[in-house]
Amino acid sequence: MTQKFRAKTDGISWREVDDEVVILDLETSKYLSLNGSAAVLWLALQKPVGVDGLAAELASRFELDEATARTDAEAFVEDCRGRDLIEAA
Repeated sequence: MTQKFRAKTDGISWREVDDEVVILDLETSKYLSLNGSAAVLWLALQKPVGVDGLAAELASRFELDEATARTDAEAFVEDCRGRDLIEAA
């Protein structure tokens, strides 16, 4: 079974503003602004989803080939994990 992730609900606050997502890490008081494909992926992470699901979302929304979409989705998940913004679902 593929590992699924979701956005954390504790310790962060976020809002969708226009075509952008702004995230506040409440513990570090750091803001992160996501636009374009990153905003799409963040919104997808509001429910449990695996890298394959994220890649499929990118591929369909931005007309990417499967390999590029997967690479981008994996990089996004790793970046979010490093910032402690997502958790295993």
